[in-house]
Formats: sequence, C-alpha cells, structure tokens
Amino acid sequence: MSAVPKSLIFLCLFSLAQAANPTQDVRSLLASMVRAYTENHSQLRGYVITRNYLVFKAGEQKSNITALIIYLPPKAKFFEIQNSSGGGAEVVVRKVLEKEMEVGREVQDTGMNVSNYEFEFLGEESLAGAQCYVLAIHPRRKSKDLLEGRIWLDKKLRLIRRVQGRPGKSPSWWVKDIFLTLDYEDRGGMWLQTGSTAEASVRFAGKYSLVSQTTAFALLEDAAR
Repeated sequence: MSAVPKSLIFLCLFSLAQAANPTQDVRSLLASMVRAYTENHSQLRGYVITRNYLVFKAGEQKSNITALIIYLPPKAKFFEIQNSSGGGAEVVVRKVLEKEMEVGREVQDTGMNVSNYEFEFLGEESLAGAQCYVLAIHPRRKSKDLLEGRIWLDKKLRLIRRVQGRPGKSPSWWVKDIFLTLDYEDRGGMWLQTGSTAEASVRFAGKYSLVSQTTAFALLEDAAR
C-alpha cells in the first residue's frame, strides 16, 4: 500500500479544524453573551414604558391598545392598560403581558442559556445598522415558553437584538402556527424589549397578527421629578 501524501494528511487535519471551529466559536459567543447580560442586569434601574399594541385580522386593523409597564428592581414588574379600542383583543394583550411579567421572574427557566437551548452558528447579518452573529436555537425540551428559531447577537455588544421562531409547544388548542419576533435595543443604558410581532392562526377565526412597539420610555427617578 502506498503512503498517504503529507499534503493530503494536512488538508484533512485542516478541514477537521475548520469544522470544529464553529462549535468552539459558539461556546465563546455564549460565554461572552452571559457576561454581557450579567453586566446589563447590574445596570437595571426602575423604569416605565409606554407600549402600543395593534391587532390585525387578515391585514385589517381591529384593535388599538396602550399599556404602561413599570419595572421596580430587582424583579418586580407590573402593567396597566391605559387605553383600549376594538373589543375582545384587550383580553389577548392582557394575557401576553401577564406572560411577559411571569417570564421576567423565571428567566432561568425560559432564558437564552445552555440549560434551555442548543445553539448552532449560522453566519452573520446586518440588523438595525449593527453587525450580528446569527445562531439557530433548538429547545432542549418541549415547552410553550421556548422557541425553535434563531437569534441575532450583536457582534460588538454581545447582546441579543432579535429573537425569532415558533414555540416548541402550542399554548392552546385554539391557536396554531404561531410565529414570534422580539426586538431589543438600548433604553437608558439598559437592554430592553422594544417591539414584537406575533402571527397566528386561530381555529374557526382566521389569521391574526399582534404588533407592539415602545412609544415612550422614562427612568422612574426622572419621572418622579
């Protein structure tokens, strides 16, 4: 049997190293993300957000709802509906906000960490004027609070600018084909959710969309003056 050329051995070893790099990169990215969120959490202060919710059915606007969200460190979060038009959609918005308050208190069970997800490096993209790493997220268990999808991780800040995907488990028999997009930005030196879109098919009712956007932000210390 003839000897294997050294150049071929080197090529094989190089290919294996290249294949291993994405896994190592993901570990490094996740470690830097954890550090960034730990630092962000240490900077959390009390704030109040005004958020507008629009409900659409088959592209036609059906409801317009305004909610006030108040955060009191370290974990207390409350909301209040200020204005509502369009009937029953307020019930849906209330449930969405109640879930957000609950998830905020149980971040270890639902957060973007290796206990809840497997991560896969997909590449890089520009989002909101910032270069981001794109990672696929795969839930480690079936849960309505975990998503199968992807995240956009800011290359410079190591904070998540966007989460997008479908719940690992449907929250209700009435609702199917849910697709979520959550957007995050800096507000007052804190990394917070600033917008979201939820699209779903409701049995016997059709296709609905719920779009939210932050319209005002203030630190409680400033609002109290």
